[in-house]
Amino acid sequence: MRNNLEHYSDLNARVYKLHDICTSGAYYLQEGFMINVERCGCNTYGNPKYHLYMESTYMDKIKNTKDRFGRVLTDKNGLQYLTFTSYNVGSDLTYLFKKCGIL
Repeated sequence: MRNNLEHYSDLNARVYKLHDICTSGAYYLQEGFMINVERCGCNTYGNPKYHLYMESTYMDKIKNTKDRFGRVLTDKNGLQYLTFTSYNVGSDLTYLFKKCGIL
């Protein structure tokens, strides 16, 4: 099983609640796993675009959920990430993780 933790830039991130995330960065969540959210500019309509990196087991759950938003893609290094647009990252990720069964 491939581990995407090598992509994280800050392994000493403090513990966050998922709904408190509001910007890009590496976050260690109270639920016991790490995520990395990167802001990638704006889409063609001017909405903020983000990439979400996390462990491959959780990314597989997102990829297999029909009620997700965004697309799961693979970068040139073979890491999977979710690309999505959002104005409220924390609440959108909370919704997604509950739908996928991660929380």
